Amino acid sequence: AAAAPLPVRYRAFDPQTQPFDKFAAGAAEVATPFAAMCPDDDIPILAGLQASLQQLRDRPDHVLSHGWYFLFGGTGGDFDIHTLLYHAPGYAEPDPLRRLHRLVRRYQALTYGVYRTPVLQEALDRSRHLDSLLWREHLSSALPVIRGKAGRVDTFFMGRRAGGHSARKRWHPVEWLIDDPQGLVTGFAAFAAELAAAIAEQEAAAGGGRPAAEILPLVHLIYADYLVQHMPQEIFDTIVERRLQGVPAEEVFASREVVLPVINAGQKFLEEVVPETAWPAEMHLRSPVRDYRLKPGFLRMLDRVGPGGRDGLLRG
Repeated sequence: AAAAPLPVRYRAFDPQTQPFDKFAAGAAEVATPFAAMCPDDDIPILAGLQASLQQLRDRPDHVLSHGWYFLFGGTGGDFDIHTLLYHAPGYAEPDPLRRLHRLVRRYQALTYGVYRTPVLQEALDRSRHLDSLLWREHLSSALPVIRGKAGRVDTFFMGRRAGGHSARKRWHPVEWLIDDPQGLVTGFAAFAAELAAAIAEQEAAAGGGRPAAEILPLVHLIYADYLVQHMPQEIFDTIVERRLQGVPAEEVFASREVVLPVINAGQKFLEEVVPETAWPAEMHLRSPVRDYRLKPGFLRMLDRVGPGGRDGLLRG
């Protein structure tokens, strides 16, 4: 960091520090008008970052922008691109609650977008009031779309590394429900109250609005949709039977009979509208140092985002 040509600061955290605590501490020190974050095991795409930054400069009513995220893995010289992970359109409705509904009904986290710095700082600071990864992520994604519009540029923005969930706690509603149902309900109540208060503040700043107590039932309805989507009915017989047998909660959630339907539920609203395609089963792109293997799921999802996805791939 000391040798970098930019004013870079390095901060070390205790290994037990929660991710969103690190995010909030780092964002609080940003002095530039725009800010973005990237995990140390993911890959930011410079062209996507630049396009997102330009979109924010061109659209004063937008508070964040990002592009397409792909999921990757592999070892050694192999680089597997599994699927196009996030690509939902932006949220440009004039009504903040309608933007929130569109975010939640096809939820794709906004954590690593390019933000106007004060919006990112507020979202992460307010998420400190919550004590779970699940609802801190949701609050930090929901608050920005309450504060303004969110854009999506039609280009690759970031590669997200596959895996890494096994050691997490309270990051998915099913994982949390199996281990601590009451905690899930209590955590949701705290999250919903914080979000309803923020929406009431936004409406009051616009010269009108309703009290948070009137907004809260709408927040409950919007997020009930999310919870139903991500808790597929077919897993519950397995969950109950395994728990009756005394199987630890983390083993129940990690079992194929539970975790695969959970993953599929999260992707179903994307995959069910993907048309048949003439793409091969797998495409290889080779460089002098690495073999890039584009998996069928990734190739199919390029059809989902439209011809620009194909053209971009072929130009590369």
